[in-house]
Order: sequence, then structure tokens, then C-alpha cells
Amino acid sequence: MSKVYEKFENLKGNAPDSRSRRYISPSRIVWDSSRDGANVTNTETLLVPKEKQITLGGGSVCTLRNEAGKPHASVLVDFGREIHGSVRVYIYSVEGEGNRANISIRLGESAQEAYTHLGVKNTTNDHANRDINWNVGFLSAMETNESGFRFACIELLDENAAVGIKAIDGVFIFRDIDYIG
Repeated sequence: MSKVYEKFENLKGNAPDSRSRRYISPSRIVWDSSRDGANVTNTETLLVPKEKQITLGGGSVCTLRNEAGKPHASVLVDFGREIHGSVRVYIYSVEGEGNRANISIRLGESAQEAYTHLGVKNTTNDHANRDINWNVGFLSAMETNESGFRFACIELLDENAAVGIKAIDGVFIFRDIDYIG
């Protein structure tokens, strides 16, 4: 059996990626905005490892729901240690205009950095985007750019909208070499 890039020359590329990827579930929920009066439910389901593909059998999902006059729904998770990689968010359901919603994902080496909006206290996207806005639909999964982080904050931006999050994974990207230390 041949490899797909052997069959189609234009898929060969310059070189294979020698890095490995490992999906890491959050180790704890640091904070959620329900403490401030927002509608956030089932955050503990984000701590449970789940399939790495969005499927119809969602099981329990974490719901972020924005209601008029209340703070935006958001959750801040900790992956347990700083990693290089990305964050993958699995959206199970969406209630919003056109069955779409806008969310923000902020990454940080500290909980404070991930919690803080872009432009506040000198936060920037200088070397890598750490504050990303996405328009999401139901039964979808998106992955951020690569960065260094330990914490991720997910915030629902739209008024009178909701998202059901099946899972959030940190994607640890590394060269799989012998570790000395």
C-alpha cells in the first residue's frame, strides 16, 4: 500500500513534521463567571477526557449563556503546566443569530494573563496571537495558533446567545526526543 503523498506528487511537500502532538485535558477549573452572576453550567465536564472528534453523542457539555444585563459567560482552565502548542475547542451546540456565535480564547502563561483582555495592562499579540476571536457553529472543532501557555480563558461574546462546549484540549506539540533533566 502506498502513502497518499507518493500517489499525488503535489502532496509530497518539503519535509515531514518531526514533531509529536498530545491532547491534554484541563487539570482544573480556575474560575468561571457564574461567580459574577453570569450563566455558566457544567464546567466540571471540561475536566473529563473525551473523543478527539465532535460527534452527535455529546453527553454532558459545559454551557456558556449570555443574558441581557448580566456579565459575559466565560471559563478559565488550567492545563497543569506550561506547554508549547495550541488549544482545541469542541463546540457541541450554538444558540445565536444564524446558529452561530462569537467566542474569544485568551491564552496565558499565568491565569491573570489568560483572564486579561487584549490591550489591558500591556497585553499584546506581539509574538503569537494569545487573544483570538472566532465565529463558531454547532458540531465544530477549531484549533488556535501555536503559542506558549498554561491557562486558557473561553468567553462568549454575543448577547442573548449560548454555546455548549463538549471539550477543551491543550495540544502539546513537541519534538519527541530523550528528556535529560
